[in-house]
Amino acid sequence: MGKVHKNGRNFEKETQQKNFRYNRFLLLRYLLALFFFVNLHVMILFLIGHHKMAIWPMGLLIAIVPAVFEHVKLYGAKEDEKANQLRYTALYYHIQLMVNLLLSLSALTGVGFHTIFPFLTNTMQSRFLVLAILAIGLLLIAVCLKRITAIRSQKDRHYQYIQKYEKAINK
Repeated sequence: MGKVHKNGRNFEKETQQKNFRYNRFLLLRYLLALFFFVNLHVMILFLIGHHKMAIWPMGLLIAIVPAVFEHVKLYGAKEDEKANQLRYTALYYHIQLMVNLLLSLSALTGVGFHTIFPFLTNTMQSRFLVLAILAIGLLLIAVCLKRITAIRSQKDRHYQYIQKYEKAINK
C-alpha cells in the first residue's frame, strides 16, 4: 500500500502522475541537451583556434539557459501553466533555427564559409558535410517546434495517454 500524506493523499500516486506528465517533455529535454553539447563542442573548437567566431555558439549557449531552467520548473507544474512555460524553449528553438538557416546559406553559397568555419577547408565536401549536419539540426528543430505546438494545444499523443491514465487511477 502507498504512503499517505498528512492530508490523506497518496504520495506514490502523485509522484507517478508528476513523472507521467513530466515525461511529456522528454523529447524536448533530450534535444535541448543535444543542442547544448553540439554548441559547446563548436565553441570549444573556436576557442582552441583563438577565433572570434566563438561568439555565436556562446550566444546559443546563453540562449539555452532559460529553456533549461524552464524544464527544471516543469516538474510538478500544473497542466495549465505548462503551455506558457514552454515559451523559452520555443524561443530557443527559433533562435537555433535562424542560426542554422544562416549557416546553411553560407554552406550552400560558400560566402563567408572559411570565416564561419575556420577549422574546415572551403571545399564542396566540407560544405556538404556542414550542410548535412545543419539539415539534421533543422529537422530536429522542426520536430521540437511541432511538439511544442501540439503540447500547447493539448493535441499531443502523450496528453491523451495522461488523460486515460488519470481516468483509470481515479476510478
